[in-house]
Amino acid sequence: MINKNMKKYLESKPENEKIAALPVEKAYLLESELAAEEGIVIVSLPEKLGEFYMELANKESDETVKEALPASFLEEKISLLKTNLDEYLYVETDLFDMIQVDGLTLEVDSVFRKYDGLFGFRAPKKQEQVIRSYFSNKLGSETPYSLMFNNQDGLWDVNLPIEYIEGFTEELSVAAVLELFYSFMFTLGSLLDEK
Repeated sequence: MINKNMKKYLESKPENEKIAALPVEKAYLLESELAAEEGIVIVSLPEKLGEFYMELANKESDETVKEALPASFLEEKISLLKTNLDEYLYVETDLFDMIQVDGLTLEVDSVFRKYDGLFGFRAPKKQEQVIRSYFSNKLGSETPYSLMFNNQDGLWDVNLPIEYIEGFTEELSVAAVLELFYSFMFTLGSLLDEK
């Protein structure tokens, strides 16, 4: 999955152009010998997002509160979701194609006050055990998460407590949380390639 998507991405780049990569991507490119170190430049998540769409919406009604949020919103602290418990942040970006994620909703659970990420994940049903094992290993075996295969659209419906991802704090910006999530799912995707 990651290997195929990364090769497709590399084929779309002009031959002598440096590859813009997040740290997790650079490590993968070097380890997989898909690129040489001098051909890679580390970029920040906002530089890598490509086409993106973000909106804040009401949890109860799903009505949009603020749509087409500007790139500057990425610098807001993720704790704004705890300040506005009745809202969630929805993010769509071309970047998620690499990790086979269809849109990401970030919210704070109104009851338990936990930061959750809800998203669709394109991976074969037969890889369920690898996915569950990865979540348990990375988040802790006692961490509650929801993973259900939806036969209608062939996606895993995932509800992931993102605050259990190593490195998460409420002080992080939205961009930093998105990069943390991306790195987490990128690692899972490269693990699925090996199975």
